Amino acid sequence: MSEGIVLDCAALLERSFEVAAERGGDITPLVFARFFEIAPKAEALFQLDTLDPQARGRMLAEMLTMLVDQARGEGYVGPTLATIAADHVAYGVEDFSLYEAWLDALTDVVRDLNAAGWTPEIAAAWQRQRGQFLSALARKRHQ
Repeated sequence: MSEGIVLDCAALLERSFEVAAERGGDITPLVFARFFEIAPKAEALFQLDTLDPQARGRMLAEMLTMLVDQARGEGYVGPTLATIAADHVAYGVEDFSLYEAWLDALTDVVRDLNAAGWTPEIAAAWQRQRGQFLSALARKRHQ
């Protein structure tokens, strides 16, 4: 992928996040509501929330940062995914489809809040980064 496409992809992701935040404020509750709708069994895995009510917001912020940084070609994303994969197995996340559901929920919320501003270019950027992220995560989980 050329540098121009990488930068465009990162910029498209960032702009879609900005629009979502402008229209939806803190999108954390929306993303998690959608996630639990798509993957109801995931809700039981979030017992940490009772000890740390900010955990969901940090998880979302980390995901958004990594998606954009991955689009920019930042080298830290792969090793970070290895840590995330190991941590999540320790939390009881063994079903890879939960990662897919999480990204689907995030994409759904950002798309819905962008409304008519969700262009084919933005959709393609999201799809590309979602695929790369899941592929990298799958590789790291099996190492």
